[in-house]
Amino acid sequence: MAVNEGAMLGIELTCSKNFSDNVKSQQNISKYLREIYPDGLIEAVLTTQDNKSVYLINTGFYTSGYGESENIRIIVKLTSRSQIPIDKEFISLKIRSKNELKQVLIHWKNFSK
Repeated sequence: MAVNEGAMLGIELTCSKNFSDNVKSQQNISKYLREIYPDGLIEAVLTTQDNKSVYLINTGFYTSGYGESENIRIIVKLTSRSQIPIDKEFISLKIRSKNELKQVLIHWKNFSK
């Protein structure tokens, strides 16, 4: 997979009904998410064929579906502190978390005009 400018890597947490129900029961969802997934808790490592690595950490959330009964979506946003080389082929993606991640989806999206 190659990265282009504006690419996004995220982890969707709301695939688990238990997690979704727990989040929906919170009065301040943003505050709750920042408490259980503070910045830096999740780390991703992209590695190239020549064994160079780019590190990403969680730095926030994309959310949608508040107020809808079953359609809440929460995606943890992973970003790099340094610039990710564009058009470089990555051969592996490893994700580590200090909290257990269950029933999640990994989102990879390259930007297109």
